[in-house]
Amino acid sequence: MNRIYLVSWCIHNKETKDWSGTIVDKYDDLSAAKKEYHRQLSMYIDDDKFDSVAVMLTDSYGNMVMSEYWVEPAPEPNEE
Repeated sequence: MNRIYLVSWCIHNKETKDWSGTIVDKYDDLSAAKKEYHRQLSMYIDDDKFDSVAVMLTDSYGNMVMSEYWVEPAPEPNEE
């Protein structure tokens, strides 16, 4: 059986207070999967709508190949 790679994400919308997640796609080639993994990170991290983003790249054997978790930084306190 050939190994496949899955790119998925789980995000929290700070406006609606709703979580969502999906498997974006599956890949036979690790390089193509990594490219999509990084594309997903660039789409959701630091987007004004989301305050929590997790993007994962796993394989069909259940191994975590790569993962990144981002939380929107807290606002800086006002200095007077």
